[in-house]
Amino acid sequence: MKIKVIILTALLTVPFLAASAQSGAKTAATDSSYIKPLFAFNPEKPMFKFTKEQAANENRLLRYYSLTGYREGVQPTVGQFNTSFGVTVDTNNGTRRIYFYNVSLVEMLTRFYGKEDNVVLEVKAPSKYRYLPEYGPKIDWMRKNARCFEIMLPEGTMVFSTKTQPGTIDKILEEILNLHFSYDRRPLNNLVLSRTSKLEKFKSSGASAIDSGIPGRYTNITADSLGRLLNVTHIPFIDETGYEGNMDIHLNINNTTTVASLNEQLAPYDLALKEEVRETDVFVITEPDYKKN
Repeated sequence: MKIKVIILTALLTVPFLAASAQSGAKTAATDSSYIKPLFAFNPEKPMFKFTKEQAANENRLLRYYSLTGYREGVQPTVGQFNTSFGVTVDTNNGTRRIYFYNVSLVEMLTRFYGKEDNVVLEVKAPSKYRYLPEYGPKIDWMRKNARCFEIMLPEGTMVFSTKTQPGTIDKILEEILNLHFSYDRRPLNNLVLSRTSKLEKFKSSGASAIDSGIPGRYTNITADSLGRLLNVTHIPFIDETGYEGNMDIHLNINNTTTVASLNEQLAPYDLALKEEVRETDVFVITEPDYKKN
């Protein structure tokens, strides 16, 4: 596994913890198992052990960043509001640490899970950027393509970009990944959910359960979230039902489900899905040598 570590201040005496060390990990087969790491991994702690002087950080200049591949035995980072990163703040030494562990490049660059459908990949090998079921077992794909990134910066630093202002993390990721990413609005194929009548055949009974855990059996959910759950085409979704209440929908969904088969099952609820080209807000990831067809 390739490891890239950049020290932005005088941290040359800091020992690097071998984040990739592992024992008993089998990676070739889909029934692979993981036994135990050679180190005690704690995502709440920095990957470096600082000296007393560095930890004091009197000049508030302490910082580093690190990009590695997949880390065996480490759970993917899930932050607040379904973000793909975690944050720890040390008010004593005035630093903030942001980390992503075992996430796809799309999840890292968009910083959220479930945003993949509004991403345009202008890259040579899209299969390396986000996971799709047709790529096979997810764990095998993760071991080849998932990344870990962490960065420590002084408190108050603008870390993430907005549509109008660049952030430190995004500028660093663009440089070390040799990518460019930006927001745009383009005409793209969308999956549109609409009603075929004014009847509320899908009206929720008000049960407290939101998700039964069975694909297709959804209780007390919004039309917008239903559309995302039913999006088997992995393209942007638009809710045009205009329905503000919650729904109960029971369908049969599996790996072979198509838009046509979903429409057959949605018909009794007087709901329909259709694909249409619409102007869509997208996040574009571009490799510098990518050539459009």
